[in-house]
Order: sequence, then structure tokens, then C-alpha cells
Amino acid sequence: MYVRLIRQSAIGSCFVGVSLCLGIAAAQQASTIAQPATVSAPLAIRPAPSTASGPADGAYVLGPGDQLQIWALGMDESSNKTITIDPDGHIDLPLIGRVEASGRTIDQLRQTLLDKLRAFIIDPQVTVAITEYGSEPVSVLGAVKDPGLRQLKGRKRLVEVLALSGGLTAEAGNTIYLTRRVQSGSIPLPGVTTDGETSTAVIPVSDLLQSNTSKFDIAVRPNDTIAVPLAHMVYVVGAVNRPGGFPIREESISALQALSLAGGIDLKGSAKDARILRNSSNGAPRQEIALNLSKVLQGKSEDVHLQPNDILFVPGNLSKNVTLRALEAGIQIGTGLLIWR
Repeated sequence: MYVRLIRQSAIGSCFVGVSLCLGIAAAQQASTIAQPATVSAPLAIRPAPSTASGPADGAYVLGPGDQLQIWALGMDESSNKTITIDPDGHIDLPLIGRVEASGRTIDQLRQTLLDKLRAFIIDPQVTVAITEYGSEPVSVLGAVKDPGLRQLKGRKRLVEVLALSGGLTAEAGNTIYLTRRVQSGSIPLPGVTTDGETSTAVIPVSDLLQSNTSKFDIAVRPNDTIAVPLAHMVYVVGAVNRPGGFPIREESISALQALSLAGGIDLKGSAKDARILRNSSNGAPRQEIALNLSKVLQGKSEDVHLQPNDILFVPGNLSKNVTLRALEAGIQIGTGLLIWR
């Protein structure tokens, strides 16, 4: 008779909800470069088809910071409350007390709760849902459109995580750095360096994006850091059609390639009087390298490879010394003739 009354009471019970919010600190953006005046189109990130979305059983593994909503018969006294898995990986529930949730899937946690409730309720009913993920953070920093903290919500590959961050910007460099805690396992790529606590892999962007089956599109793990440095820049200013700064996409860029990105020399330009302004070491004055672009364009002189932060200056038909001095003055007072990082 007593058992029958419990069962009837349980059947008439309402589902009860439990939740408590924990915040996760956002990763700071690691980009301090000013935007160049002219840049090429952004590098598109196309997510690869996801063939693995969790551990061996394909389910998300719970961890500290995950917010849960649990409905269970017989826990009326906790109606309309919420719970988050604590830093030790446990949750506290009425009637059954402290339960370890971290390291379990939703189905495994539900089964654990059912087993514990059977000591108090005949034929218990339990539903478990995740309201917010908080235990698998990945930091995505640098030259992506939306840098910050991302939650994996199951297994994801590198291209997928970059896509969640909006893809690479036009200023992105040629390499991506993935850093992983040693306790999280090894990075399955060649050339990985380790400093004792973390391992770092250098991933070429071109190789990563060459196909959906790239060996560099590895699975990302919780607490990984993905950093996309800014590309090295060269600048083309003066009597050109589209002056500005341009990322070096390949290992190097020539003067003619940079000139092409700047739309070529305008009608008032003096190609034979072009100059390359190059930073010197140890704070010495900037080098001034003469470059006769007329001969280069005519094939009478070899093209010149520019170095990062080089400035290709094409003067107008005014005296080259006058215009060059004006350019240098602009550099000194920051009038915006150049775009500096």
C-alpha cells in the first residue's frame, strides 16, 4: 500500500528543473596592427565535413563549467532551480546528494541518476540536457574575423574551429600556430616543439586549405590555443593608382608584384626615380635604395625582392628629392601617408 502511494505521488509530480550559471573568461584578442589602406580579399575557410563528433561513443563528455538542466520525478523541493558542474566535476541534487558528472556523457549521467533514485523511487524518470557548454574552451587569437574563446561542443577539426571564428582576415599570415598542453596529448604533426609544459605545431595555411583531407586539419582538443599571426607587409606609396599596404602571401614579393597590387604607376609617376625605403638595424637611419622601375619593366634590369616592411616609393614628375623629403616628413609626423603597424 505504501509503495502504491509513492508511485501515485510520483506520477502526479511535475518535472523539476535545476541550473546555475558560471561564466568563462574570454580570451583577449592578440592583434594590434592598424588596418592597411589596401588589402587583398580575405582567405576563406571552408569547414571540412565532420566525421567525428565526440569520444568513442560519439557523445559529448561533460566537464566543469557545463550548465545542465535536469528533470526528475520525486525532486519537487528543487523546482525551478539550476545547476552547473563545479570545478571538481560534481553536481549536488536533492534526495541523492553529490554526484560526479565530469567525464561522463549525458546518457551515462542519466543512468547514474536513475540508479541512485531507484533507492527512493520505484521506476524513476530522469531527463538531462545541456543548456550551455563551458568545459571545452579553445582560444583562437590573431588574424581571424572573430577572435576569442570557442567551445568545442564535441570533437572539431582545425578548419571547423577557424570557421567558427569567421575565417582568416585579409591580414593573416602564412602560418598558424597550434599550442597544446602536454597532458592533453601529442600533436600528430611533424616538427612539433615542446617546452616541457606545452607543445606547438607550425601549420602552413596553404597546406591546411588545400583539401578537406589535409593531414594538417587535425582534431582540436580542449584548452588548445590557435594563433594566426599577421602577415608581413610591404607598402607602395607615391604616384601609383592604389597606394597602401599589402600582405606578403608567399615567402617573398618582388617590386613588380607589389607595384601590380598597387594598380601600377599613374600618369604622373616617374618610374626611373623609384626608391625602396628599408628599415635599418640598431636604430640607424632608414636605407634608401635606388630602383629604376623603367628598366625593370622593360626587362633590362632584374626585378628586386622586397623585405618585410619595405616601402616602395614612386615619385611624381616633381623633383624626386622634393617628393622624397615630403614622404620622409610624413613618416616622421605620422600624417597618414603610410600605414604603420
